[in-house]
Amino acid sequence: MKFVNLYIRRTKHMKKLTDFANIAQLQTYIKDWNSLTGLSAAITDLDGNCLTTAIPESCSTYHAEDALTELTLGEESIGSMLYGTPADYTDDPSVSVQILHSLLTLAINNQYETSQLNTRLQTYKDSITTLSSLINAIIEKSHALDKIESKQRMLALNASIEAARAGEAGKGFAVVADEVGKLASVSDEINTAIKDTMTDMADLVEKISAPEHPVI
Repeated sequence: MKFVNLYIRRTKHMKKLTDFANIAQLQTYIKDWNSLTGLSAAITDLDGNCLTTAIPESCSTYHAEDALTELTLGEESIGSMLYGTPADYTDDPSVSVQILHSLLTLAINNQYETSQLNTRLQTYKDSITTLSSLINAIIEKSHALDKIESKQRMLALNASIEAARAGEAGKGFAVVADEVGKLASVSDEINTAIKDTMTDMADLVEKISAPEHPVI
């Protein structure tokens, strides 16, 4: 059997097939192709490691010839496809080889896009989880503002009582009590607005995270 190495060029920032490719699926394509054509094939990574094979022999039994091509991800070389012909094979294998090459290239690119999408989805889910935690933390801190606002109101009430007892001499104290009361009211309004906003954000996060609203 004669073996031909469909060679690849090396480029900078190379991606690895094993980082994203579904090797088992690629193996199935090769086996189906082998059954239809009687030819043998395998895929190697950029370092020449054999990732798939449809024949008992290892990838080292394939021999390189001058007719070379490559497996690519976009415009980037990522591996090579090897194929072999039986000794009694008389037909031109080029068409069959090109069909497999196109199929593998398409499958590899689709698998890469799928892996990238899964990565983006996971990043999105992680971001939603982080945002949800931050919202809960802010809501929790707003409860502390409730206590402060309550103390401000109590202080304003006590100040008003003391000012009334002091009569004319307590007028200045009454002004302070009034300002403290106003501050308590403003604090309450701000705190309520924060809670309402955080509740709306939490509801939005829950809706976005729900299964019926998948991110595409």
